[in-house]
Amino acid sequence: MQMNTKAIPIRDLKPEQIFDMMVTAAQINTLAHKRALPPMPQIMLDQAREAQQGQEKETKMQFAEINAIGVNTADTEIRNQRKYLQDQLYRAKYAHYEPLQRAFGLRDEDAPRSPTELVERIKAGMYTVKPGETDAEGVEKFYDSPMYYFRWRNPETKKDQEGYNAAKKLLEKAYTDAERVIMVGDAKEGLEAVKQYETATFH
Repeated sequence: MQMNTKAIPIRDLKPEQIFDMMVTAAQINTLAHKRALPPMPQIMLDQAREAQQGQEKETKMQFAEINAIGVNTADTEIRNQRKYLQDQLYRAKYAHYEPLQRAFGLRDEDAPRSPTELVERIKAGMYTVKPGETDAEGVEKFYDSPMYYFRWRNPETKKDQEGYNAAKKLLEKAYTDAERVIMVGDAKEGLEAVKQYETATFH
């Protein structure tokens, strides 16, 4: 009887087929020693070994892909968390500027929003009056509303540009420190750094 030695494609072999081939090869070789039968053709042994190696390689690749997916997912989550915290920190930074400018007399208060508030502000003296403006011929300009001449601020608050600049440096340093925590720490540490920056005062 002539044995079929045609090569079998590795991709078509299943693990159980590889196992059966290895068992068959071992059985034939055992019988060959006992009965002086011709040994199993080498090509079949090579096919079995090659198929087993291919299956092991494919299994390793599958595990590597699964691990890579897990790592990429974790990296994406960390990037998203850091981006969110950076956005919140940036918003907090610019929310600090307006009260800081007002504290050093560089920004007026908001105008009264009702007649009652208007009267209360005037009674409390919480305003200053702009000097009149004249045109090129020296004639005083007139605006439709006299409210144009009012500046809603505490007249005792003087402009302090130097004090503001010093406070701004503290603001910027605190921002940089918090940003570093966000970039090298975990999400909880980054969130805590943002909260502390939001509630901090710099004057």
